Formats: sequence, structure tokens, C-alpha cells
Amino acid sequence: SLLMSETERASVRHRGSRRMVAAAKEVAERLEGRTRRWGSTATARTDKRGAAGSAAGGTTYNRFAELCGLAFFPLLSGSCVDHSAMSVRLVGSQRSLDVYLVGRLLQTLAVLLRCAGTAGSRTAALAGALADFLLAFRFHGAAFVRRSALFATCMLVGTLPGWMASEDSALQACLGELRSWAQTVWDEDSDAEARELAGMVLSSFSALARERLEALSAGGPSVVAAN
Repeated sequence: SLLMSETERASVRHRGSRRMVAAAKEVAERLEGRTRRWGSTATARTDKRGAAGSAAGGTTYNRFAELCGLAFFPLLSGSCVDHSAMSVRLVGSQRSLDVYLVGRLLQTLAVLLRCAGTAGSRTAALAGALADFLLAFRFHGAAFVRRSALFATCMLVGTLPGWMASEDSALQACLGELRSWAQTVWDEDSDAEARELAGMVLSSFSALARERLEALSAGGPSVVAAN
């Protein structure tokens, strides 16, 4: 049969959840490392290496950043969220998406943002749209969807440079709500993997806050190298 049993679907969701935890942990660790590298001396070294790399043809331009929106925004605009039921359906359809598909949608949007990197205004547009979208799933009844929303939040925070989070007031408000939700999950959620992901989200938020402070003390919104 082409249809999976509930046991098979649960197994797929579990494997997907473990991959999310591993990926979120990597992003949180990279963000932590990014803040440790910050500073005027480290920036000077990075700039010097970057200039040398450019002259030698060693740096690469992220061409995906220009194309990411072509996949990201149609996925977003093609999904209608029923906020009262916290469900998603495709535009033109009356049928809600399966919990697994909702989770995968959130993960896909997050990975697209992560792959786009810190591409200035493009990243800001993607990040703002994703942050606003995620707010609808904070208290979803399905653990897999909550895990996916936490994973997406971790990708979002791990992609943003500190100065960008400070300059966009609407994005800042969404991030504040997502952080508060992650704290609630960490304190109260019955799902162990959701709590684990929430811990990584909170760690990423702490690292982002340090990065913002260090950027200010270093003299303003210098561009932080993307991972």
C-alpha cells in the first residue's frame, strides 16, 4: 500500500525529530562560536583573510540567496493558516495538511532561509516572514509540529546577524514572542525532544544577544561573517 500505517508515520516523525535536534545543536554551536570570534582584532584578521581570499579567488558568492525567495515565498503564500485550529491548508483546498506535512513545511522554510545566509535585505525579508508565520504554531497540539517550529526558530536565530535583529522592530517583536514561547516549552512542555530543542533555541537567543552587544561595543553594525 502507498499509505503508511500510523506506526510507520510515527517512526518517520521520530527519525525526523532526531535529525532536527542534531541540526539545531550544530547551528546553536556555530552561533556560540561566532560570538566568541567577534572583536576588533578578530574582525581585522577576518577582513585581511577575506581580502586575500578575494584576490586569490578563494571566496565564493552565495548565488542561492538571489533565488531562495522564488521557492520560499510561494510555499508561504500557498499555505493558509487557520489560527483558531492551528492547522494549514493549501490555497484552493478545504482539506488541512497532515501533521507531518505541516512540520516538514516549517522545516523546509527554515532550511531555505539558512541556505540563503546573511544576504542583507533579502535575509531580512525571509526572516520577518518566517518569524511571523511561526507564531501561529507555538501551541500546536502535535509534538512534531512544535518540534518543527522550534527547529525553524533555531535556524532563524542562527542565521540572523545581531545588527539585523536590532534594526527591524517588527522582527524584533516576533523574536521576543518566540523566545518567550521557547522558555515556556523549556519549563513546561511534556515532550522531551521539544524541551531539548527549546534549550537550543534559548542558547541561540543568548548568543545572538551577546553578538548584538559586542557589535555595539565594537562601534556599530559591522557585518558578521555568515557560517
